[in-house]
Amino acid sequence: MSGRPAEVERKLSRARYFVDTTVCSQDAIIIFLGGGVGGYAPFSTIALFPTFHDTIITMFDRVKEGTIPLRAWAS
Repeated sequence: MSGRPAEVERKLSRARYFVDTTVCSQDAIIIFLGGGVGGYAPFSTIALFPTFHDTIITMFDRVKEGTIPLRAWAS
């Protein structure tokens, strides 16, 4: 034993803390999927997927008119 106490906890830098958080990784997944669907939708011969922009606009419209909050409250 060297006489020094063992390092139990180390403070992370702000950048490392941001990258290691769950929210950051979830955001990266959403951006990756949104970019993939957004890039694929205009070239699709069948209108199977709406564009990412249309999805976000519709979501905000439904929140403003109260549909999504009402259904979230009911569930």
